[in-house]
Amino acid sequence: MSNSIFVMLKKEKMPRATEWAEQIKKEGFGLKIDTSYEEEKNDRDGIYGYRPCFYYNVDEIGYELDIILREQEAEDFQEWDDEFPEVKKFDLAVIFGIYEEDDANCAMVAGAVLAKMTDGIYFDVDEPMPINKLYRQCKEIDNMMKKR
Repeated sequence: MSNSIFVMLKKEKMPRATEWAEQIKKEGFGLKIDTSYEEEKNDRDGIYGYRPCFYYNVDEIGYELDIILREQEAEDFQEWDDEFPEVKKFDLAVIFGIYEEDDANCAMVAGAVLAKMTDGIYFDVDEPMPINKLYRQCKEIDNMMKKR
């Protein structure tokens, strides 16, 4: 069984994968995300698929990445809009499917940086998280991953 976290943002603020990876590094995290999806064709369903990551010396980790647009998945966005009115101003969802604890660590850090750099909203278990609290948790994760 998998869980997911997601970031809601405006489409025009979505960075290129290489910019996102660079921002993760600038923020001081040891996470390296897969950026190869920039080379892939974006089909009607958006960008999706397993994305391997490296976190310091830990490999064989990653997350399922799904990037969807409001205009293509209006029904999903309507559910979010109904529960969280602040989501109505966003038109892009970046969803991280996670299976293992290390995968969750990768997704949390990648998602936190994405939310911060795009003024988006990070959701964990369908609840928005304040960016300051989220970053504190991410720094703890980063310290733990560094020691492995």
